[in-house]
Amino acid sequence: MAANGWIKIHRALLEHFITDDPTALSLWVHLLLLANHSDKKRLINGKPITIKRGQLMTSRPSLSSKTSINQSRIERLLNMLESEQMIEQQKFSKYRLISITKYQQYQLNEQVSEQQTNSKRTADEQQMNTLEECKEGKECKEQPKKARKRAESFALPEWINQALWDDFMTVRKQIKAANTDGAKKALITKLVKLQQEGHDPHESIAQSIENSWKGVFPVKSQQAGYGAQPQQQTSIKDL
Repeated sequence: MAANGWIKIHRALLEHFITDDPTALSLWVHLLLLANHSDKKRLINGKPITIKRGQLMTSRPSLSSKTSINQSRIERLLNMLESEQMIEQQKFSKYRLISITKYQQYQLNEQVSEQQTNSKRTADEQQMNTLEECKEGKECKEQPKKARKRAESFALPEWINQALWDDFMTVRKQIKAANTDGAKKALITKLVKLQQEGHDPHESIAQSIENSWKGVFPVKSQQAGYGAQPQQQTSIKDL
């Protein structure tokens, strides 16, 4: 993994019991740093395996080398993190796949903020280019409107699974819901809100696909009336 970018660590970590043990804290931070920020494929025993966002393929010797913690202590700490539901482990002969259980929730804002920053930078650059063209007498009245339109075009955030999103758009099309850029942005805003409330956005999308809903909602259990579209205060008629 390339050593670039950054991760988000909330100050609430200071109140977590893991900070009582510097060794455990060191291992936890290393796991956060080593976890994929996007899905990637790797060849494991000659077979392509997708290592998802929030996961890492590693081993006790590798973690021991990176943290200077002996391997037996690494094993005990990983088992402790698993028992506390902070990670999940799948063990193989030479490797283990570790999943940070709440990676999506903890790192979402970083993704959204980066996307918003990049979008604003693109819009500013387009506006500057337009002003330069106006100075040269090139369609000064039309260019600003075109530049704004290009800047407002929809781009799916990296943290949303493309295949799942495409299936959702197909379902919306089948039930005559508009798939305009504005509607897509409104759906992403709702997914961000659901994520911040502790819900898995991909589970919400899958639920909407299964039930042919045009909106996204918290996942409901069968006991809570799964299958009936939840009521919401704000209208989604324009989505």
